[in-house]
Amino acid sequence: GDTMTGGAGNDVMSLGTGTDTLIRNGDGTTDGADTVSGFTGGTDIIDFTTNGAKVGGNAVTGHASGALGNLAAGTGVQVFTGNITTADNSTLTAAEVETYLGTTEVFQNGADNDSVYLVIDNGVNTFVMKITEGTDGTNKQFDVADDSFQLIMVLTGVDNAATLTAASFADFS
Repeated sequence: GDTMTGGAGNDVMSLGTGTDTLIRNGDGTTDGADTVSGFTGGTDIIDFTTNGAKVGGNAVTGHASGALGNLAAGTGVQVFTGNITTADNSTLTAAEVETYLGTTEVFQNGADNDSVYLVIDNGVNTFVMKITEGTDGTNKQFDVADDSFQLIMVLTGVDNAATLTAASFADFS
C-alpha cells in the first residue's frame, strides 16, 4: 500500500491495491477538499494529523455508524448510512447538509467550537466533512447561519458510507 498526504488546495489522489493511508490535517482549515479514487472502506485508512473532533474543548475519539439520529456521547466520527441528496454528485454544500440533518443533534453539548466529523454518501460518492458549532452555543443542531462546514474529502465511487468502519480511521474506535 501507499501513504499519501493531502496538501494545501484541492488534491486529486488515486489509490492502488493494498492498504493505503491518506494523511490529512484534521482541522480541515489548511487542506482543501481532496478527491480520492480507489478508496476501500475497512482496508484503506484516513489519518488526521490533528483530531478536530471536540466536545467542550476536549478531543473525542469514538466512531459510530448507523441511521440518521442524535450522536452518542464521545462520538468523534459519525458515519450515517442514509443517502444525502446533492445537486452535484461530486460535491455537497452546507445547505444540503443542514437539510439532511434536520433536527438531528450532532453537537453533544452545543458549546461554541464543539465539532464532529461526519461521513455521508449520496449513493454515488462518500463525503468526509467536519462541522463546528458556532457562537450561538445554545443548540445541538447544525445550522448554516451559525455553524461552519468544511468538506475534507470526496471518496469517488464509494457509494455506501457504511463501508467506512472504525478501522478506516487511524485515531477513532
